[in-house]
Amino acid sequence: MATASAPDRLKGRTLWIPPMTYVGGKMMAAVFRSAGIEARITPPSDDRTLELGGLHSSGEECYPEKVTIGDFLRVTEQPGFDPARTAFFMPTAEGPCRFGQYAPYLRQVLDELGYADIPVVSPTSKNSYDGMADHAPHLFRTMWRVLVCSDILRKLLLKTRPYETTPGAADDCFERCVTMLEQFVERPEPPSRRRTRGLVDTMTAIRDEFRAVPAKSSAKGRSSISSSMRWTLFLMSVPSIVSESVRPSRFSRLFWLQLVYHTHSVTSLSQASPPWASILRMAS
Repeated sequence: MATASAPDRLKGRTLWIPPMTYVGGKMMAAVFRSAGIEARITPPSDDRTLELGGLHSSGEECYPEKVTIGDFLRVTEQPGFDPARTAFFMPTAEGPCRFGQYAPYLRQVLDELGYADIPVVSPTSKNSYDGMADHAPHLFRTMWRVLVCSDILRKLLLKTRPYETTPGAADDCFERCVTMLEQFVERPEPPSRRRTRGLVDTMTAIRDEFRAVPAKSSAKGRSSISSSMRWTLFLMSVPSIVSESVRPSRFSRLFWLQLVYHTHSVTSLSQASPPWASILRMAS
């Protein structure tokens, strides 16, 4: 029997996502929303998380498994909780890491608690991406891109906050930028090239937001040196990428996103020095 598509199977349900990183989790949820699937990250962990996770684990599991199970079970305790309107997202992996057991064990715990009708969405190639095959190209490409963006956003926060002259200004900027990126990502899926262009524009605006945070002048010097060192290593890696016969269109998106982050001290992309210009031509 064919697996129902994810939007059909999750119709009327909220897909809860464990935020292994705050921004990454929010962006993953936004990507699902762009495909018509209502998704949110689980509420922030607390003492009840550890209590529930401890009750339903043996103590031999990885600590994150205890936390994710506890957070999912806290969802079942929320006022108005309805199993028929709930689904949980839990990725998986191959190999010896216990992470591959998270989804099966979550399924076991839910069944034991009487929640057998709550789907545990765990897309892999082995289960035909768990009903998401129709949306796989959009979902997985966009998820990868926004995770790169979320890492860049986090780096911008960590590079700016130590030098802020107004306490809390960097954190306020960070939250505004998270919302800005989330609002773009959750729009209904446009063509891939237009979405990539929009991501670059959004990340450029985010970069400018962080530039506007009042900070000590030493922050710019530190950023510039760090960027130069990173780009030296990055440019050195380009020939090996090209030699592996990867088409420019396949990795140009990464160039664009890295470019937005690493040109922290460049006034505009059009004013880049010759080495930058050659990368721009390659990425176009």
